[in-house]
Amino acid sequence: MAASDNVRVCVRLRPLSTKEADAGASAVVTMRGDTVRLGDQAFAFDHCFDSSDPGSAAHASQASIWETLEPSLVASAIDGFNVSLFAYGQTGSGKSFTMFGDRGDRGVVPRFCSSLFEKLARAEGPSRSRSRSVLLSRLDTAAVVLAGEARAGFAGRL
Repeated sequence: MAASDNVRVCVRLRPLSTKEADAGASAVVTMRGDTVRLGDQAFAFDHCFDSSDPGSAAHASQASIWETLEPSLVASAIDGFNVSLFAYGQTGSGKSFTMFGDRGDRGVVPRFCSSLFEKLARAEGPSRSRSRSVLLSRLDTAAVVLAGEARAGFAGRL
C-alpha cells in the first residue's frame, strides 16, 4: 500500500454482542484474507480485519489495525496531503471503538495524532516552531448541534 494511494476500503468484523450471543445468534459473515463472504457472495476489500474471536491468533486488535494503516496515513499527512478516515456502519457495529478506542486500547485517531506529531517533532528538531492542526468531525454530533437540539452541557464538549 503506497502513500500515493487515493482511497482504500477496509472492513472490520466485530464479535457477536452479548445480546446477540444470548439470543443464540451465529455469525453470517466470514473473512479469508482480504475477502468477506456473506452466504454465497464474496466481496474484496483492500484490508479485512477479523476481530470476531478475541481468543484467536488471527484476531485483529486495535494495535494490529494501526500497524497496517499507519505507514501510508502518516506518510501522506507529512507529505502535505489531506488524510481522511471515514467509518460507516449501523449503530453498535464498532465504529467509535475502532476510531477512538477506550482508555486501555486506543483507536486509530489517537494513534494517528500521536504518531504524526512524534514524527514531525523528530524531523524538525526542537528549535523549529510550526503550527499543525487536526480537524475531527463527527457527523452524528454535528447533526445534533445543527438541528438545534444540543443541550448546554453537550455543546460545551464539542
